[in-house]
Amino acid sequence: GGIAEAIWGVPEWMQAEALRYLPYDMTVVVNELYHHNRFVCLNSDNFTQYSPINPIALSVAEGGAMGSPGNIEIVESDGAAYNFHISCFHNDTLKIISPSLIECLYGDPEDWKHIDLGAGNHLFLIEPYYNDFCERLKVYGRVRPSWIYQNWKRIVHNMLSKTNSKKYY
Repeated sequence: GGIAEAIWGVPEWMQAEALRYLPYDMTVVVNELYHHNRFVCLNSDNFTQYSPINPIALSVAEGGAMGSPGNIEIVESDGAAYNFHISCFHNDTLKIISPSLIECLYGDPEDWKHIDLGAGNHLFLIEPYYNDFCERLKVYGRVRPSWIYQNWKRIVHNMLSKTNSKKYY
């Protein structure tokens, strides 16, 4: 199975069905396994090396959110992923990191769509990726926001593996 997956891939419907049988802690392990692409924890020492970031998807956890309050995760179209805590940066710095992030945090973001992940967690996807994401969610059937919270990065990376020639996982 592992060799076949590396050569031909696994259809999303089959991934969805297999994940239904796994307990939560194992879905976390599977998601981490499939997301070992370029992942950067941004801080005050390194953010200028990566700015500006042009996200296609970003997750924001409110200050009192379940999970990781104040955490922000960003994915770019090449599969690069970034993570940081909002308290590490002032708004002026956030504008340098990603103007789109400021739009999603404090305004009505143009060309971005919102998905409520529940418990103070939010996902924003830029318009063309949002439509693809929603179509892919249909493969999994009726899902709860908490399930989307746990699996959004894998779904986004699956979308990107279909559009980019370079595979990141």
